Amino acid sequence: VKTIAKDSKALLAMTGDYASLLDAGLVVANGTLYRKSENRLRDNCLILANGEMHTYKRREMDVNAVLETGGIWHSFLFGPQLLENGQVITKSDSKIRQPNPRSALGYIAPGHYVFVVADGRSGKNRGLTREALSQVMKDLGCRAAYNLDGGQSARLWFNGEILNSPIKGGRRLKDIVIVAELPAGKAE
Repeated sequence: VKTIAKDSKALLAMTGDYASLLDAGLVVANGTLYRKSENRLRDNCLILANGEMHTYKRREMDVNAVLETGGIWHSFLFGPQLLENGQVITKSDSKIRQPNPRSALGYIAPGHYVFVVADGRSGKNRGLTREALSQVMKDLGCRAAYNLDGGQSARLWFNGEILNSPIKGGRRLKDIVIVAELPAGKAE
């Protein structure tokens, strides 16, 4: 996280979705399409260029349809979605249930996001269940929220420092979510 964040001139960075481990699903990063395939096993999340975030339950997103609408800035494949219409999802077929370190991205309004990372798997802190994380995101005012990679990957970086205590020191990550200042004269 430190290396990618510094190289990207990030202001804030957190765990991504580890899409490189998955062999199916839509992969869009910074507006560039890398893979166009259906993902029937996991919930999906899209960040649009206009600042909106949309989540989809598994098997509910049509890749061709969302690509036709255009404007996809980023996609996520880890999941599951944590809120539906601003409400906690109480029934889910997700296997991600036990208390664990967690990372989540929440959406309040276009361009207004919440980044949450919770430690866990230690004597001091077991972590959060999916349901508890969903409630945290709702309590923070999110209209939509999405679970990202957690466990040893759960990290929050700000101003040059990792702010949480990743279990076993964390693991090396291949992708992260960043907030960075745009170069002067560039508007996106």
